[in-house]
Amino acid sequence: MNSMTRRDAAKLVATGLAGVGLSGSALADDEKKAPTLSKLAMPKDYDHKEAAKALKVWLTDRGFDCKLNKDGESVQYKRGVLLNIHPLTTDTLGLLYCVAYYTPEEDYKDSDELDKLATRTNAAQKMLRVFISSDRYLGVSGCMTFREEFTAQEFDAFVDYMAVVVRRYVLSDKAVKKLLK
Repeated sequence: MNSMTRRDAAKLVATGLAGVGLSGSALADDEKKAPTLSKLAMPKDYDHKEAAKALKVWLTDRGFDCKLNKDGESVQYKRGVLLNIHPLTTDTLGLLYCVAYYTPEEDYKDSDELDKLATRTNAAQKMLRVFISSDRYLGVSGCMTFREEFTAQEFDAFVDYMAVVVRRYVLSDKAVKKLLK
C-alpha cells in the first residue's frame, strides 16, 4: 500500500462518502432543518461524563442512534463503522478521541500477521493510528480537536473519514478478512 497524501485523503473522503451513503448536500440539509443542532458547545469543566452526555443528546437530537457506554464517559456511535467516542475537555481545548476495535480470529490473535496488518495500515495512511491492544484486538483511533465547540459538518466529516479509512484499509482486503471475526 502506498503512502497517502493530503490530496489522496481528500479524494478518499469525497469518494468514500458516496460509498457509505453520505453526501455534502445531505449534511447541508441537516443544518437547514435544525440550525440549533448545527454545532455543539462542550462543557469546559473537565467532566468527561457531562461531555459524553452532551454529545449523546446532540447526536440523538440530530437523529442518530447512539448510546452512552457503561462507564458514562464515552458514546457508542455508528456511522459507517462502530466507534467509541471519548470527549475530553479542558477550559480552552477539547478533543474527541474516537476508537474502533476489531476482534481477530482465534488462530490469528497472537500471530505476526495481525502485527503486520497494523504496521502496513499505518504506513499506508497518516491520519489514524492502527494498533494492537494489550489484549490483542486490532484498534483504529483518531482525534478531532476543537476550541469550545464544533460544527455538525466538522464532526460528520471526521467520522466519515474514519469510516472510509477503516473500510479501505482494515475491512476490505481478503487477507485481512480472514484475520478478523
